[in-house]
Amino acid sequence: MSDGNDFYPLVRLRHWDSPPQPPEGTWDESPTFTVQFPTGTISVRHLLGGSTGDSIPVPTGPYEIKAYRRGNPSKSHTGDMPTRPPADVTEEWTVDFWPAGR
Repeated sequence: MSDGNDFYPLVRLRHWDSPPQPPEGTWDESPTFTVQFPTGTISVRHLLGGSTGDSIPVPTGPYEIKAYRRGNPSKSHTGDMPTRPPADVTEEWTVDFWPAGR
């Protein structure tokens, strides 16, 4: 979960056939957990439910998922919400997922 608001984080979804190596660099990371993708798609959604981009097709079924985060948006933005992402990203996420049991 992000510790900031009123900004646009960079989010990468990475679909793998088996557990991947972590992204390069220094990241905070979540534990690995299992989720179900029952619809055959995955997408990034806003906390209040709105879609933030296109859906990615994936086979239905259980997946292992692990998230990585770096940056500190709570110290980088003040004022009104910008209308588009800034050139300098203040927080970025990489979310890796792969079929469960591999």
